[in-house]
Amino acid sequence: MRRPDDAKTTELPTHARTVELSTGKRGFWRELSGSLAAGVVVFTVVVLVLQAVSWVRQVPGLGIWVLAGHVVGAVLAVLAQRQIDRRTGRGAVLAGIGLGVVVAAVLLLFWWS
Repeated sequence: MRRPDDAKTTELPTHARTVELSTGKRGFWRELSGSLAAGVVVFTVVVLVLQAVSWVRQVPGLGIWVLAGHVVGAVLAVLAQRQIDRRTGRGAVLAGIGLGVVVAAVLLLFWWS
């Protein structure tokens, strides 16, 4: 029977890639936009679950248009966030503005009563 003490240790190469956390002004805005995009996705999941429950119980729910609006908003928010994460400068700023417009539209159209 082999004991764990007898096992050989293999040293990892020193040129391994490292992951750096973003800090500074640009990192804050990317993190904020990511949180907003994730929030829209969470809202979409909540609306989907509520609509499914209403279909199962055969009661009026939020409606197919509210569900479709949330799905479209979530897709647009995730696409905008991908552009924010992959671009720098003007492209990232425009995608961030677009993300803000999408989040504001979802909140104003479907959550403001």
